[in-house]
Amino acid sequence: MKRGGKNISFLLLCAFVGMLGCQTNASPEEVGSYINDESNRLKKVAEVNGTKVSVMYRPSELMVYHRFGEKTDSNRTAIKQERKKWSDKLYFKLSLSRNDRPVLASMPSQRAYSELINTLTFGLGAYQTMVQGTDTLQFLDAQLARTYGKGYSDDILFVYKQPESESTEPMVLTLEEFGLNIGRLRFRFDPKDIQRTPKIY
Repeated sequence: MKRGGKNISFLLLCAFVGMLGCQTNASPEEVGSYINDESNRLKKVAEVNGTKVSVMYRPSELMVYHRFGEKTDSNRTAIKQERKKWSDKLYFKLSLSRNDRPVLASMPSQRAYSELINTLTFGLGAYQTMVQGTDTLQFLDAQLARTYGKGYSDDILFVYKQPESESTEPMVLTLEEFGLNIGRLRFRFDPKDIQRTPKIY
């Protein structure tokens, strides 16, 4: 069966089990496939002047899984504590590429490379705003994943403080021009789509 078919089958299974009042857990691979499927509206993509920009919601449970793996009797308490540690924050991954290569690899000179990597490492927070309704979410950090030219994109994890009260208003990430000639971009996320993300634990 094709990967997309497997993803659809899993979602139908989740819906069926949910109707029965039971609970089922997804694998990290299934969660990743679900988020990458743009029809689930957790991944937004724009392409401007040859630069591909994508923003993807990143569930905190994936962070916990990458540290602890499967839940067992021996690590159940540690996982519970780690989930609490990550649950008060929201995570979105920004990916930048050109011609299926990391955008840093496309810089025309060492100076341009140095300026961009400095921005991506230390200054990207000044170029973003996440707004929900009339509230601006508190920005906490931007973490550049060091891939050293490997992979298909340069990835930056945006970290925001979870809003204190739940809201059905969409969250809109605005990314200002920061040196790639892509202008101002906006990416809209619906809290309902986020809440439907399958759970690992």
